[in-house]
Amino acid sequence: MRIAIFFFLIIVSSCTTKEKYSYAIKDFRTSLHPVLVNIVAKNIAGFDTSISYLQDNATDEELKRLSLSEHPILRAVALTSMIKRKTFNSFDVLMSHLDDTAIVNTDGGEWGIFYQTVSDYLISQSEWENQTYKNKTIDEVLFNHKSLKSAYNVMHELEAIPKYHDVIKEMVQRDCPFEEKEDALYALAQYQRKDDIRIIKNILIQNTGRMNTRSFLLMKNYPDSAYLDVLDKYSQHGLYKEIRNNGASAADLFLRTVAAYENERSAQILNRIINKRPFLHSDSSDLKNEIGYVIRNYQCEAYSKLIKELEPEIIQSKKNMILQEKLDTTSPEMILSKEIRW
Repeated sequence: MRIAIFFFLIIVSSCTTKEKYSYAIKDFRTSLHPVLVNIVAKNIAGFDTSISYLQDNATDEELKRLSLSEHPILRAVALTSMIKRKTFNSFDVLMSHLDDTAIVNTDGGEWGIFYQTVSDYLISQSEWENQTYKNKTIDEVLFNHKSLKSAYNVMHELEAIPKYHDVIKEMVQRDCPFEEKEDALYALAQYQRKDDIRIIKNILIQNTGRMNTRSFLLMKNYPDSAYLDVLDKYSQHGLYKEIRNNGASAADLFLRTVAAYENERSAQILNRIINKRPFLHSDSSDLKNEIGYVIRNYQCEAYSKLIKELEPEIIQSKKNMILQEKLDTTSPEMILSKEIRW
C-alpha cells in the first residue's frame, strides 16, 4: 500500500511540473523560433548573441510565457531578462520562481561551465533595491528552499539570529560537499552552543584535509577546547601538505588559530611542529620564523619555553616588522559598490 502511494505521489508531482512548464517553442511567434532553437541547442545561460537578441526583442508577455517553458534553459534566460527590465517587479519575479530546481548549464567565464538550478542562477543574477528586500529573500530561501546552493552561499552574511539556528544546524548535517557547508559551519559556531560544537568538531575532524580559511577563523574567533583535537590532527598531516604546496607563510592562519588558545595543549602542538623534521621544499627555519612571529606578543606561561627557544626568530621578526612599516604606503581608499547582490 505504501509503495502504491509513493508512486502515485511521484506521478502527481510529474504531472504538476509538466502542467506548470507547458510552453513549447511552437507556441511562440515564428520569428523567434530560430533564436529559441539556438538557445536550446547551445544550452548555456550567459552572454550569447541569441540571448541578447531575445532580451532586446521579446515582449513582456513572451518573456512571461518563456519563464514557464518546457525547456529549463529558456526559463533561465527569460527570468534573468525579466529581472533586468523595469517593466517587471524583479523581487516578485524572483520570489515566484525559487521552486524551479531544474539544472541548467551556466557560463562561468574563465572557470568554464557551472551546473546550477534555475533558481540559483536567478538569485546569482539578481540585485535588491535595499537590504530589507534581500533579507526577505534570505528568509524565504532558508525556510522554504534550503536545499538550494544559494542557501549555503549566503551563510557568510548571517549573524547569530535565533530564528536561523535550527535551519543552519539542519543544513550542516546534510550530505553535501564539505566545501559547500564550510560557511554554514561558521554560521552555526556563532551561536556557541555545546551541542553544536560537538557536531561542528565531528565534521571538521573528518575533513581536516579540506579545511580552508573559514574553518580556521571559526576555531579562532569562537574557540573551544574541543577544536584542539581538530587542530592537532591537521598539524600532523594537512599542515605539511599546505606548506609543501605554498610555502611556510601558508601556515600563518593555522598558527595564529592554535596560538590563540594560550594553553598547554596548544603549546604542545606548536612545540611538536618546531621539533618535527618533515620533508619541506622550503627551509624548516621558515616555519620557525612563522611561529616566532605569531607568538611574539603572548605573555602566557604555557608559551614561555617556546618564546625562549625562538628568541632569535622573534627578534628577527620584530626587525622585519619595523622595516616593513617603513616600506608600506597608504593604499587608496576602496570604492564600495552600491549594488546589493547575493
